[in-house]
Amino acid sequence: MATKAGPNDIDCLVALHDAERGAEHDPLAFVAATAAFDQAVTDLSGNHTLAVLAGVFRDIYSGHVFSAVRSTDPVTAEQFARRVVVSHSAFLDAARRGDGALAEKTWSDYLFTTSRLLVNRRRSRHPIDMTPLWRARAAWGENDRAPRRAIVVATEIRARIAEGQLREGDRLPPLAELGAEFGISRPTLREALRILETELLLDLRTGDRGGATIRTPTARVAAQLAGIVLEARQTTLADFNRATRLIEPAIIELVAARIGPRALGRLEELLSELAGCVEDTTAFMRSWDTASAVAFSATQNPALTITTEILHWVFVGVEPAIAADAKALPFVTKSNRMAHAAFREVVAALAAHDPVRARNVWSTSEDFTIPWMEGSDLGKRLMIDLLG
Repeated sequence: MATKAGPNDIDCLVALHDAERGAEHDPLAFVAATAAFDQAVTDLSGNHTLAVLAGVFRDIYSGHVFSAVRSTDPVTAEQFARRVVVSHSAFLDAARRGDGALAEKTWSDYLFTTSRLLVNRRRSRHPIDMTPLWRARAAWGENDRAPRRAIVVATEIRARIAEGQLREGDRLPPLAELGAEFGISRPTLREALRILETELLLDLRTGDRGGATIRTPTARVAAQLAGIVLEARQTTLADFNRATRLIEPAIIELVAARIGPRALGRLEELLSELAGCVEDTTAFMRSWDTASAVAFSATQNPALTITTEILHWVFVGVEPAIAADAKALPFVTKSNRMAHAAFREVVAALAAHDPVRARNVWSTSEDFTIPWMEGSDLGKRLMIDLLG
């Protein structure tokens, strides 16, 4: 990003950095300003898919920062805020120089030092809790205006789902009872429920007696929402492919250190399945995607597992278009055979618990798609045209 940033980009980052400085003593405002700076840096990478994924984790990180800063002593909170400001200042200096290596180092240092302050031994054992930030945002409103009551109510119900007070299949009380609990009119309550329905957290039925049924959020739902964002940002399939080539090798490297016998056994089965369908590109892609999902789930890291599941479901949406285009290519069967051979090497590296070898072989297997993806009309097509 630092090598691509122009004068206008630097000016934008400076303004966001100044906002951070001015909000050091207000936890909610500081979290919002920090998230805006971090997201602006990611957006400047030029890859829409990475920016969307980073935005997901940025919001989770913001929730963790808010909970930690709000609940800690003032001295520690101020220490954390100062560390963020100093780290961002160092990054800005590297960006002004156009020094990519220095920018990468300062950003890595920023993530490491702030993580050390945030994730102490006691807090690291606690589950992620986004609800304090959600509730604070809802109460604060936007641009210092009073928040809409519908948003406040939707936030509260969403928080109860996240906290496990409301579970899959539970029914909300009738509108009359909900309205009395929150002290709002039926039209306002219906607006709140429609917000949650749009987020795929509720199933609404006609009439008050039908009530609303809770839907537990899943990675597939997250992928649907991520797909909408990718569409809105005019993301191309080539952009999506570049992002996965950056993310997946690092995940496979971690898998090699953690994979267990059961996952390895399943991958051996899928190797045989891949060998049997190299002539059928549609079936080969389906088996390859299943094998990738099995491998990635072996990270034993829930955050990475969810990330790869989101990518998996987005890919499932574009898979028919990719398979249809690939069938017309004369070299596709050869590419399938090469990909199968590479995956065999990946499985061998995973079985040997060799992270470096696993990463390198996975990168090589992904390289087979580069000429086709970057040079074809398919790679230039927008995700909005491809997602089924």
